[in-house]
Amino acid sequence: MRELENIAVERRYDLDWLRVAAFGLLILYHIGMLYVERWGYHYKSAYLSSQLESLMLLVNPWRMALLWMVSGVATAYLLRKLKWHQFAVSRTVRLLLPLAFGLWVIVPPQLFVEMTANGDFSGSYLAFYRAFLDLNSPLFKDYTAGIWPHVDVNHLWYLRELWRFTLLLLVLYPLLAWLQRSAIVAKVLVPLRDVAIVLVLPLLMVTAEVLGALPALGSDGDDRRIALGLVFFLLGYLITFQPVIWKAFKSVRRLSLCMAVGTYVLYVIGYHQVWLTGAPISTSMGLALTVLDHANRWFWLCALFGFAYQYLNRPHPWLDYLSPGVYTFYLVHQTIILLTAFCLAQFSLGPLIEPLSVITITYAACLGIYELVRRIQVLRPLFGLKWQTSSEIVNDREWLTVGRAVLTALIVIPLGLEILL
Repeated sequence: MRELENIAVERRYDLDWLRVAAFGLLILYHIGMLYVERWGYHYKSAYLSSQLESLMLLVNPWRMALLWMVSGVATAYLLRKLKWHQFAVSRTVRLLLPLAFGLWVIVPPQLFVEMTANGDFSGSYLAFYRAFLDLNSPLFKDYTAGIWPHVDVNHLWYLRELWRFTLLLLVLYPLLAWLQRSAIVAKVLVPLRDVAIVLVLPLLMVTAEVLGALPALGSDGDDRRIALGLVFFLLGYLITFQPVIWKAFKSVRRLSLCMAVGTYVLYVIGYHQVWLTGAPISTSMGLALTVLDHANRWFWLCALFGFAYQYLNRPHPWLDYLSPGVYTFYLVHQTIILLTAFCLAQFSLGPLIEPLSVITITYAACLGIYELVRRIQVLRPLFGLKWQTSSEIVNDREWLTVGRAVLTALIVIPLGLEILL
């Protein structure tokens, strides 16, 4: 029992590595969106590829599910260290402050690129931004209304939804805390042997979708991705301190990988032979596609958690450096991608040099921004980094702390109310 308790509370380096990898993969995925032929994006390169779609489908089903499960785990660890009201305040500031900054500073260049490429705007960015600040400007009538008119979250929807999920978790906290302590999930699965880890969740998800508890495959993308995100966020939270489940992931990692590869092949075949053809989908075919979608997602997650638990649960200087900066990379990467691709288009670099240039510049710029903002106290919370504590700031004064709190409240409270209402 003592060994299990130690496993439950020690730092999980494997999950830290997966978190870093998930955000790094997200950058590559969004670069791929520039070049994939049939999928919509804010801006498209002149060098489009239909073959790229199959590669994108390798990660598309599970990339956000992985991030949501790791976020649920991180939330469980935080709630062990903080009281619920401290946690609520901490997460609200940590998530909504960079979201507010992103809405007004980081995201607008993306809309500028999109509108300029579409021929809906011509002029300087300064002229564009003046119009952007006018919430009643008719210039944006054909573009997405987000938190405010034409002020959309774009790729920052993860921060918005993570905050919403956090509030919901706090409402459900007594029930979820009881489920955690009683280890019901582990008690149900363990007697069925480790292979149940691989099979049970897809069956439950398919059942929920058939009964209408989950938006159906092919329904509105936002509704489905948010519902799935909530499921995996809560699942990650519930299994955080269940070492028997993590050990089960480890034991079935090879089986999970084989099943993940097999279902991926079927997934690609279904995409090209059924989805793209536009042929009518019968009830049985729809059910088969639904099973395939949930199974493929979960098999990849089981394999990733299992191999990471076996090989990555150890510290490394790179992890210490990259882990605090994942929010910074997440916040800035898509704007860098779109601006870089937009500027490089005029040079006609070709289908090999251009994407390699976009990849290199994007990662280099993300690193450069991270190196800059981590050294400037006032910028840290705007880019998702923690405030430095008073012990780290020799000249910190009480009035500065109070002023910082007031300024944060003035920014965060209106945004939070707008999201909820």
